[in-house]
Amino acid sequence: MKLVRVTVSLFLVFSVVFTLFFGLGEIKKEYKIEETPEYKGILSVWQIDSFEGGTGSRRKFLLSAAKTFEKSHEGVLIMVTNYNEEGVKENLEKGIYPDMISFGIGTEVKGFGKIKVESKNYNFSGGNIDGKTYAVPWCRGSYALVKNPKLAENFTPNLSEVIVSKGENTQPLAALGLSGYTAEKIEIKEPMEAYVKFVSGKVPYFLCTQRDLVRLSNRNFDFDALPLNGYNDLYQYISVTTKSSDKYYNCEEFINYLIGEKCQNELKNISMFSPYFDLSYDGAYGELSKNIPSLTLSAFSDRGAAEKLALLSESLVLGDKSSEIKIKNMLIVP
Repeated sequence: MKLVRVTVSLFLVFSVVFTLFFGLGEIKKEYKIEETPEYKGILSVWQIDSFEGGTGSRRKFLLSAAKTFEKSHEGVLIMVTNYNEEGVKENLEKGIYPDMISFGIGTEVKGFGKIKVESKNYNFSGGNIDGKTYAVPWCRGSYALVKNPKLAENFTPNLSEVIVSKGENTQPLAALGLSGYTAEKIEIKEPMEAYVKFVSGKVPYFLCTQRDLVRLSNRNFDFDALPLNGYNDLYQYISVTTKSSDKYYNCEEFINYLIGEKCQNELKNISMFSPYFDLSYDGAYGELSKNIPSLTLSAFSDRGAAEKLALLSESLVLGDKSSEIKIKNMLIVP
């Protein structure tokens, strides 16, 4: 028992001495208090794939861009969620809005605000209303006319038979007709069905998008491709829809980062084209990427306008020249 008391006493003496000679010196040291980044909130982005892309995911591209953006904007976090058009419509009708929405022509968006674009090189009117910008395209696709060299020698102005790849919100026949082509016979199918029929080797011509060129190349299918520059609606736009004035600035900042040259060069990772820069693809894809369409629909066109354009475009391709004037009256220069 005596031994225990002695041991405890020695430990207490050691503790006091240690504190006086070492601990006191540590207490006197100055320590820098690190400041944590000011939390500025989460910016939500809804991504709607209203037309086929190239390869990969546009949502993942936005997420990657967001991570880089967050590094230079402390306290800002960006969340990107995939939505379909029905989900967007239901939420907007309930008054549920994201901070930004990424969409294609045909998606009926509302609640968008004016965007201040910082780039001096920006010159695009597809997302304008009364001369002010409300939607900015951050990537694009393109239409192409493809032929099977075993079934057709060249691209003649009057095509014999064409299989058409058409999505719900796309107007490929407008691109064909406004590029100066007609056809004796057209067959319209959903994208994958049209692709399958063309590679079966029974149709000489294929009206398609950049996605089909990727499919054909991956299959090592022998084809020739011609870019169509009469019309294009394959633009992925982004708008600000936040109800928070505090978030608005950072939304604009992200959009300006997204359309900057550094971020635009990364579009090659998903085989999409830039509305602003030449990304230097090779071969037929490279020719398609350089294609500058002359006309487009407004980013805010409703479903009725798209349906009207589809009917007029089919008439134009089948030889009704009077449809051309009506179509051009619906369109704008990008």
